[in-house]
Amino acid sequence: MRGRLIVFEGLDGAGKTTQIDLLSRYLKQKGFPVIITSWNSSRLISKAIKRAKKAQLLTPYLYSALHAADFMYRLENTIIPSLHEGYIVIADRYAYTGLARDLARNVDRRWIENMYALAPQPDLAFYCKTSIEETLERILDRNRGEQPSYYESGMDVLQHDDPQEAFLQFQAQVASEYEWIAKEHHLLEIDTTASIEDTHQYVVSIVEDRLKVWDETTTSLQFSEKLPHAIYQAIDRPGKLQMLFHNESLVPHSYPGKLVVIEGADTAATARQANLLYNELIARGYDTRLAVSGNSWVGIEVTRKAIRKTMLSLPAKVLLSVSEIALYYEQVIVPSLQSGAIVIADGYIARLVTSYVAAGLRPEWFETLCHVFPIKPDRTIFLDVPLSDLIKKKIPQTGPAILHSGLAGGLEAVLQQTMIDLYRNIAEAAQWQRIASSASEKELHHMLLDDISQTILSHITCGEPDSSLREVFELFSHYDREFDHPRKVAELAVSLFDQTVHLHRSGQRERKMLFYAAYLHDIGHALSEKQHEEFTYEAIMREHFQTISDNEKEIIANIACLHRQPFSKMKFDHLARLSGEHQILVKKLAALLRIADALEESGKRVVHDVRCYEEHEVIYIDIHAVSKALPERAAVLRKADMFERVFQKPVVVARNWREKRARQAQRSRLPETDHEGK
Repeated sequence: MRGRLIVFEGLDGAGKTTQIDLLSRYLKQKGFPVIITSWNSSRLISKAIKRAKKAQLLTPYLYSALHAADFMYRLENTIIPSLHEGYIVIADRYAYTGLARDLARNVDRRWIENMYALAPQPDLAFYCKTSIEETLERILDRNRGEQPSYYESGMDVLQHDDPQEAFLQFQAQVASEYEWIAKEHHLLEIDTTASIEDTHQYVVSIVEDRLKVWDETTTSLQFSEKLPHAIYQAIDRPGKLQMLFHNESLVPHSYPGKLVVIEGADTAATARQANLLYNELIARGYDTRLAVSGNSWVGIEVTRKAIRKTMLSLPAKVLLSVSEIALYYEQVIVPSLQSGAIVIADGYIARLVTSYVAAGLRPEWFETLCHVFPIKPDRTIFLDVPLSDLIKKKIPQTGPAILHSGLAGGLEAVLQQTMIDLYRNIAEAAQWQRIASSASEKELHHMLLDDISQTILSHITCGEPDSSLREVFELFSHYDREFDHPRKVAELAVSLFDQTVHLHRSGQRERKMLFYAAYLHDIGHALSEKQHEEFTYEAIMREHFQTISDNEKEIIANIACLHRQPFSKMKFDHLARLSGEHQILVKKLAALLRIADALEESGKRVVHDVRCYEEHEVIYIDIHAVSKALPERAAVLRKADMFERVFQKPVVVARNWREKRARQAQRSRLPETDHEGK
């Protein structure tokens, strides 16, 4: 007999797992090969999802896309292969779970159906039905009194502080969606308020009847008519893609901020120009945010890791890329535009579409993407590049374009040329500003800057320009091409500065010098890989700043120089030219820089932010991270030696401790103690 797919669905605590285990034992005793597969259990994606849930970093569409990617990996690597090998696959949750939960979070129905477009229709699907109050009791009993989790209770979308009240309200919405799904997709209802044995006997009777009529000559891999599974096609209708990006496809927004997108197949050039433009606007005093394709924790911690460790299918890759679009849209673009900031994005929906349509996906599949993320950029600049230039540069692929990596040279060239042609079609249809990327890097930067100065900046109010910051950025650009690490270290360093004012008692000028030192701390790598901190010191000292005094330059150079070596091995030779007061200042600020640098130890930007507070004369470094952050935690302990010597206080490293305390407070029903900024 060919394999069969049996699905169990229902609310959390509805008794699915118990019935699955009993049915599995029964079928095995009958001699059937059985395999059980669970929701959110893929080898490469599920861990990141679970950690992101604990850190409370998932917004509705990001939550939806990541779970769909996890499901796709499980479908392709467990469910379908097992069915082909003749197993009875019992799924503890299936695509219907994503549909019910996402709809309860007000996610667009067409979006969800697209995410699960390749899910085969089960041979048999049960809906385990029980009261919401009963499921809550079972969860509390299973968790030994611990409250339902943050996402289980829907507290990410509801305005409830009480997890039990939130659970009852959210699960009622999920149950309502399940009622519709059961009717629409023909799920068989099981009343799990009955005894476990009676329920099991009912399930067995249904399965026995199906085993008698299932025809060995038919396959279970039939796609549901409710899901648009035909997502592949050859590229024979470029007009459809043009219509997708016609001026009316995306909608102009009414927010006070502005969205600037730099598109193009030369991903290295677009990323470089986005970073340079971001730095320039920051120095001019504009409130600016940056979204670089492939550089979020989803792009680095999930997508790149998954692609490095296994051969992902095209649908799995596209779902991971969609996850990053969702992250940037929900957590960067919309909030920033609402606050009046400028967002500089290296690629947007068009990059995702051109990459995957070039590889064979239907343009129609992406219509929902434009419907869900409808904001039209205020300015899109297309860096046009011929294929010959791409081949000469050997562009490292990031974001959606990473799907081309590992292909044979000829095939990769064909895909890249197709992507370039699609980009040109879209640019023409959407009337983007086109700039030939054959110009030098500096010329490109000035062309982009001139363009948005005329079209965007005149509509935005800026703060005070920072000439010193511009000089620091120019020095950095002379030596370094890797923006992400120094920018994140600088961000974390000033965050630590703000949270430890009661220790160092310094002001805004000192804060700026710490930021400058953090941004420049690694430029010595361009001169030597050995003792690069010494070359960093020399590079800063050789620079002739117009707006930074020689004394401030000496302080900045010393802070940057002290970011690496263990405290016990430091000789502090360069400090001799500073006053005693400034020597103490350097050590205080270098102590913060060392911890900030440690928080970027792996270079994967897994640390979302850091919370620093003091309790009982102990300094806690609470890392808000999407992974275990083991390299970062070890590095903080190692590089906190200067902090402990200078401030005479021990350092303890924690991870997501604030979130853990919130859960503990919920369990005890006591208000959470907030030590932030203490």
